[in-house]
Amino acid sequence: MFSHLLSYETLLRLAVFVLLGLVFWGLSLRFPMHGFGLQKVKRFDGFFIVIALLLAGLAEEFLTPAVMYAVDVVHQLWQYLPLHEVSLSDPAKLGLYLVCVDFCSYWLHRLMHTQTFWSCHAFHHSPKTINWLSGARGSPLHMAFIVLPGLVFSSLFFIHDGATIFYIIVLIEITSQHLTHTNLQLPFEKQLEWFLVTPRMHFIHHNHDKQFGDSNFGSYFSVWDHLFGTYTDPSTVPNKDHLGLDVDYTMGSLILGVRLKEVTQKVDA
Repeated sequence: MFSHLLSYETLLRLAVFVLLGLVFWGLSLRFPMHGFGLQKVKRFDGFFIVIALLLAGLAEEFLTPAVMYAVDVVHQLWQYLPLHEVSLSDPAKLGLYLVCVDFCSYWLHRLMHTQTFWSCHAFHHSPKTINWLSGARGSPLHMAFIVLPGLVFSSLFFIHDGATIFYIIVLIEITSQHLTHTNLQLPFEKQLEWFLVTPRMHFIHHNHDKQFGDSNFGSYFSVWDHLFGTYTDPSTVPNKDHLGLDVDYTMGSLILGVRLKEVTQKVDA
């Protein structure tokens, strides 16, 4: 079951994750965003790289059979449609993959912010300082939601491990993950946010105030937030550096993501 966790692709992901993370961290120390304070990296955060790797691997292990069955049915039905002979180039596959994955991720992200599924997502919002390691925090169900869109559309578009397009996607995914969770000032942020998710835009999503936390759901593209009315302009938000949850929960209940239990003593995560 766990053999693929130590595969070449997994080790590559981990290496790229760490190397790019250190690069983004260094840039954030030199060019920090205004209004967010010093976002410290804690040793405790590094622990979640291992946890995230394990949970993501388990999610793929259990989801893959169901996804492959559904994809096989879709491919069989596709043969009866006039477009079945259309062949997509790798750039076209990449573009379609990113748009489809981000669109589905946007709606799954919004789903996790509903009352029913919030318990599985709260762990990701628990850190009070956001850095390149913070994106690795997630409960088991959170990780399943995260890997599902990529698993589905990589199968639909026949994007296999080892292909050039696979490595490009890995690079884009990790770069996006680090960028949105790094206290890094970007040039022309306001203009970029018409199309792309910027660090300050995602930091607002991690605000402790739910009215701001329940916005800016996009991962790659900000267009979904603009189209569906969930975009919050970071320049309009007071207390930008107040990140984390408005309620403190026990670490055990956050990690499991099933039933959140409040603590009486405030815990700095």
